[in-house]
Amino acid sequence: MKSLLIPVGAAVLLLLSACAPAAGSGSATPGGSGASAAPSAPPHVSSTAAISVCSRISVATVAGDTGRSVYTTAHEIDGPSAGAQVYACEYTDSASADDALDGLNLVVYRGGNPTSILSSLAGALTSGAKPLTGIGDRAQTGDGEVDIVVGTDVVVVSDSVHEGQLAELSTAQLEKLANRVMALL
Repeated sequence: MKSLLIPVGAAVLLLLSACAPAAGSGSATPGGSGASAAPSAPPHVSSTAAISVCSRISVATVAGDTGRSVYTTAHEIDGPSAGAQVYACEYTDSASADDALDGLNLVVYRGGNPTSILSSLAGALTSGAKPLTGIGDRAQTGDGEVDIVVGTDVVVVSDSVHEGQLAELSTAQLEKLANRVMALL
C-alpha cells in the first residue's frame, strides 16, 4: 500500500491506495468539455457508487470555471479517509502531483458520517469556518475552500494554491465547481 496526501485547505487527507493506479485513473489532458455553465445539482439520492471525478470534470472545464489556464493535468486520488470512501481529483500545472503549485482539489466523501467530516474539515480551517447558505443541505467556507453536505455525501472544493502564486478563487467560483461535483452524485 502507498500513502497519498491530498491538501484540502489547511487539512491534509491521508489516503491509502494500491501502488498500481486503479482502472480509469491517471492523468487527464486538456480538451474535454469546456462548457461554461455549471450544472445545477439534482436532488441527492444516497449511493455507494464510485465516482471518477477526473474523468467526469475535465481539466478544460476546471480551467474555464477558474479562469486559470495553468491547469494542464488531473490526478485521480481515491481511497479511504475519515471513515468514508474518498473520490478526489487534483488539478495541477504539471504531471507531478508534488508540484510547487498544489492546485485545485475536487473531493467527495462517500459513506461516512457527514457531520463528523464537516466538523473535522472546519477544525482544519485556519481562518475558521463560516456558514454558507443556498447550497446543499449544509455548507461552510474558509481558507479558499467550500465544504458541502449533500445527503450522506460531503463535497469539498479546495483551492490549495500557495499564497501569492495566483489570485484566490471567489466563493462564487468555488460554488460553481461544487455544483459540477454535486451533479455527479
